[in-house]
Amino acid sequence: MLNQAMAALAPRWAGRKRVSQVERRRRRTGRLFVLPLVALVLICIGLPLGQALYYSLTDWDGLTSTFVGLSNYTDSIFRDPNIRQIVTNNIVILLSIPLGVAVSFVIARVATAEPMVQSEKSPSSKSSLNSRAPMLPE
Repeated sequence: MLNQAMAALAPRWAGRKRVSQVERRRRRTGRLFVLPLVALVLICIGLPLGQALYYSLTDWDGLTSTFVGLSNYTDSIFRDPNIRQIVTNNIVILLSIPLGVAVSFVIARVATAEPMVQSEKSPSSKSSLNSRAPMLPE
C-alpha cells in the first residue's frame, strides 16, 4: 500500500534511464537532419491535398471561385443517376486489388514450394543442376 502511494507521488521521469548529454546531442542532430525531409513531404502532400479540398468546396471555373460548401457532394450523391454504377465500380476495384495480390502470393508459393513427397532415387540416378560438376561420394 505504501509503495503504491509513493509510486503515485513519484515524478514521471523517476523510472527512466538517464540519457547522457552526448546522446541528447546525437538525437537532436538526427532530428535536425530529418526536419527538411519532413517539411518537403508536408509541402508535397499537404499543399495539393489542401487545394483539392478547397476546390471541391467551391464552384471554380479556372479563374474565379465561389464557395458553395458541401452542395457539390450532395448534388452528386443524391441527384446523379449513375451513382449506383459508380459505387459498384469502386467496390469491385477495392476488392480486386487485395484479391489479385493474394492470388499472386499463392502462385508464387506454389511455384517455389518443395515437393511434399520425395521419390527415392537410386544411387546411379544422381543428377545435379550442372551436369559438368563432379559428383562427390557420400
